[in-house]
Amino acid sequence: MVASLFSGIGLKIMGGVAVLFVVLGVVFKIRQSGRMVERVEAQTRVLRQVEIRHEIDRNIRRLAAGNAAERLRNEWSRDRGVLHDE
Repeated sequence: MVASLFSGIGLKIMGGVAVLFVVLGVVFKIRQSGRMVERVEAQTRVLRQVEIRHEIDRNIRRLAAGNAAERLRNEWSRDRGVLHDE
């Protein structure tokens, strides 16, 4: 029984199984790297949103006490999500 595994058709079957495992490993790695790229892109988008939020907060803190609400009311655009400079 064991001798038949290492001769003729047994070697071909073991070779086919080995190739199958290699192909599955490559497919798995490709999928994993794609997920990693998506994760990095999502983190980059979040970082950019946080940077924008901090910039807005810094601009508001620099204003005098009563001017922040007035400036936000006059210059905020919900469509673009940014403060418009005059």
